[in-house]
Amino acid sequence: MGLNDRDYARDPDSGYQLSAPQSMVGRLILLNIALWILDVMFDGKLSARFDLNADVLYAPWKLWQLVTYGFLHSPGDIFHILGNMLMLFVFGRELEQMFGKAEFLRFYLASIVLGGVAFVLFRNFVLHEPNAEVVGASAAVMAVVVLYALHFPHRTVMIWGVLPVPVWVIGAVYVVPNFFGIAGARPGDPVAYDAHMAGILFALGYYRFHWNLGAILPSADNFRKLPRSLTPRPKLKLHAPGEEAPTTSMEAEVDRILAKIHATGYDSLSPDERRMLERASARARAHKRSD
Repeated sequence: MGLNDRDYARDPDSGYQLSAPQSMVGRLILLNIALWILDVMFDGKLSARFDLNADVLYAPWKLWQLVTYGFLHSPGDIFHILGNMLMLFVFGRELEQMFGKAEFLRFYLASIVLGGVAFVLFRNFVLHEPNAEVVGASAAVMAVVVLYALHFPHRTVMIWGVLPVPVWVIGAVYVVPNFFGIAGARPGDPVAYDAHMAGILFALGYYRFHWNLGAILPSADNFRKLPRSLTPRPKLKLHAPGEEAPTTSMEAEVDRILAKIHATGYDSLSPDERRMLERASARARAHKRSD
């Protein structure tokens, strides 16, 4: 009998397990697909409610649309979501490994928001189309593809599993049509070249200037890293050991401590407060002897 034939030596049969993706790219893809399925089930009501309308410029209480539109896709066009999610899967995973989950998510969300801002401004002030609407993750996906092409221009991707294409060519295929598309954009154009170009330009800036959004965006860690001259300092005077505080300050502190004793008892005092009482008592005794 071999070792593997013994019951206690066998690995337990885990069976079929359903668990959420561990990578950020996987989670984003799962979220987008789940929302698309829900939108189809509810006849497009989800995308109609949470899309980005260019009139948000005059309705700041709807600014949340700058994020939500990027997680929805046209319910009547399955190739819209399939194309975006395929590109995110192919090019996003290695970027996530490079930058980490948190920074990749910041980059992805920033691309969505900047794409939305570009769409709103372009539609209002260039095309004069304040009622235009948009959904889709294309701005973020464009940013991911271009950033990948900038980092790995000579990598080869097999198109349809048979055609080897350098990544820089794929990046160019994304950039060039959008450049000419926005140059010739007209009201009613169904393609959001403005949002796409914002994602592309953001990826170029991110690569060129070596941005790290985790170090730029406000966070508790960043506030702790501020120079001391920029952080508020308590207006307290420090005294060397044995040096007495000014009389008025000591009297005020003693009054506060006595009030605390009256309210919560002597046992509630901290060691510093007890030492303050002892110093005040010693000072009072010394003053009485000198009199």
